[in-house]
Order: sequence, then C-alpha cells, then structure tokens
Amino acid sequence: MAVRIRTVPRDLRSYKNLPPALRKEPDAWHVTADDDIYYRPDWLRTLVEGFRGETCEVLSGRAHLVTLEADGSLRPCRKWHPNTEVRGPDPRLFPTSGAGVLFPPGSLDPRAVDAERAMEFAPRADDLWWCWMARLAGIDRPTGGGQPPADHLKGASEQSLLHRNKRDLRGKRRADD
Repeated sequence: MAVRIRTVPRDLRSYKNLPPALRKEPDAWHVTADDDIYYRPDWLRTLVEGFRGETCEVLSGRAHLVTLEADGSLRPCRKWHPNTEVRGPDPRLFPTSGAGVLFPPGSLDPRAVDAERAMEFAPRADDLWWCWMARLAGIDRPTGGGQPPADHLKGASEQSLLHRNKRDLRGKRRADD
C-alpha cells in the first residue's frame, strides 16, 4: 500500500484534500482522516480490512445513525445517535471522517471534485458533502463503525470544525431566543 501526500495551491478548507486527489487520480482508493486526531498505529489497516470487497461501498471508522420523526422526516442531526454501534451496511448510517473514511474508485459522484461547489453548499460540513456525493453515486448503504473513540490532539480540538460549528450553533440559538 503506497501513501502519497501532496500540497495544494490554495486553502479550500475541508475540501483542500479529497477533491484535488480525486481529480488527479479518479481510479485510486482514497482515505480521509482528520488532522486534529491521534490515530492508533493500526487504524488504516483496520479500516481497509473492514472492506468487504464490494466496489459500491463507503467504509467509515465511525458513523452516526440517522433518526427519523414519526412522519418519516429526518430529525435534526443533534438528535441522531453519534458514533453508533450499528455497522451496516445500513441506509441510516452517516459516515464521519473522525475515524477515517475509505472511498473506493467510483464511490463518489463525479461532482465530488468541485471544491468550489462543495464550499457553496456545505462550507463547514464536509461529511455531509461526501455522504451526499456517495448517495448520488448510488451508495445507499454505507458501512461504519468499528474504530475506538478518537483521541484529539491536545489543544487542537478547540480549533476543530466540530467545535467551531458547535460554537456557531450556540450563538445562533442565543440570537434566536
């Protein structure tokens, strides 16, 4: 297994990694991982070994279980079951990058390479963009879970996208009150 690390010409926030890699090597296997998390030495091997051999599959080390209202509509994401034990494949799984996500060739819609569009529709919700792009590519039953809880690097989590989004949501709730 070869790992390649490349730089990109400008900062596209959460989209600076995968879209350029998909554009440059569309037939390669791609893995995402957060840069503010300490990963166990075997995390990548564990993620890859979880792949069942189906080309139409997205595998995440961690996923949330989407929950529905009584009428069948989606509940707000804060009411989903985070880091679920459900492994799938299951259409209710929402893969998150906190423990890595494995994208085999063809598992994302061709529009996934459009970082500008991704920033327009999901500027701070890259997991949502990748899940949407996988669904558009026909991946309707992602597989997730199996990785132990992540350890955030000391001092990094306060600047993470998750914490920034939580701060923004708290501010929005105060403004709405």
